[in-house]
Amino acid sequence: MYDFRCSNHKILDLAYYDEKTLSLLLVEDTTDQLPVLVQLALSVITDDVYTVLGTNGDIQSQVNCIDVGSAIESNCFRKLENMKACGFALFSSRRRVRIFWMDAEEEEEDEDDEIDGSGIEEGGNLISQERTLDDTPEDTDMEAEANKENTSFSSPLS
Repeated sequence: MYDFRCSNHKILDLAYYDEKTLSLLLVEDTTDQLPVLVQLALSVITDDVYTVLGTNGDIQSQVNCIDVGSAIESNCFRKLENMKACGFALFSSRRRVRIFWMDAEEEEEDEDDEIDGSGIEEGGNLISQERTLDDTPEDTDMEAEANKENTSFSSPLS
């Protein structure tokens, strides 16, 4: 079995996924700097390794480092190829979203088209056109397909 983990990572961001799991956004300390998303079960960290930090002095010198690489299951991490990781975000709906820096050079032409079709430009400022529910057009074919895919069906056997 091939092990995709490496021994050198830097922590970019971390957040509690739930009370039993910590989400870590890491970057490999190599020339590629490939980001890695890890779901670490807190049960692998024993109680005696927690460090109570003081408010004075250098915090980094007070933190104990432990290697949990061998305790991470293969289904608890994923390399995020073709992305440059930045951080996590948590919304009020408790849905977690990964945020990435992305190169938007290819999308400049699309943005010009959107300005022409979605709003009125006055003095360099784009004024968006808002619609109410009464004047919203019928679903497009793509929206209708998306709605069909997102609808859950119950099995006749259940």
